[in-house]
Amino acid sequence: MSKLILLGGEDVSARIEISKKFIALGYDIEIIGTEEKDKFVKNNIPYRKYFLNRELNIVDDLKTIFALRKILKGETAAIVHAFDTKPTMF
Repeated sequence: MSKLILLGGEDVSARIEISKKFIALGYDIEIIGTEEKDKFVKNNIPYRKYFLNRELNIVDDLKTIFALRKILKGETAAIVHAFDTKPTMF
């Protein structure tokens, strides 16, 4: 089935339960966020962490853009759902 990436910030773990439902439906799920990986490992959900400064900082924002680009460049996901303002803009 299709791959779905959920992209967020410090509250990305709030998507664990819905991720489990998508997995049960046969979706390949990956979550990308700024939290530590413990909750995701515990729930057997693939997770990658990136750096995000919530404030306006050109240098940090560029670091985030390049980090997300590096993560997403090789992906073949059918859907990337970004639900925080900064990652959505980048």
